[in-house]
Amino acid sequence: MPERDSRDLTVLLVEDFEDTRHFMRLELEEQGFIVFEAENGQVAVDTAAREKPDVILMDLTSPLMDGFTAT
Repeated sequence: MPERDSRDLTVLLVEDFEDTRHFMRLELEEQGFIVFEAENGQVAVDTAAREKPDVILMDLTSPLMDGFTAT
């Protein structure tokens, strides 16, 4: 199986703290990843269904719907 370049990979970043989410997004984009964001588990579920990311980085203690339930 050929390796994929990070420029081809999408990441859904789920984090309720905006500053943390911003920092993580910058780091991931610097590595070439395409990043989608969600501030809670419910938005994460909706975004994942729509965007079908390659990887989801999930905050387990987010409001409205926690990461355990969303996962």
